[in-house]
Amino acid sequence: MRVHPLAVVLSVAAGGLVAGIGGAVVAVPLVAVTNTVVGYLRAYGRGEVPGEKV
Repeated sequence: MRVHPLAVVLSVAAGGLVAGIGGAVVAVPLVAVTNTVVGYLRAYGRGEVPGEKV
């Protein structure tokens, strides 16, 4: 899945405010994982099997 550029900018800013440089570095992978999990759960809720080709 792709992460929206605005989400990256906001996550880096928030991570930097909360935990400094380390927080800014960790924020982007954390947002990417969250985005993937939310996408999976949304597909599961619609009755689709994520990752399965039809």
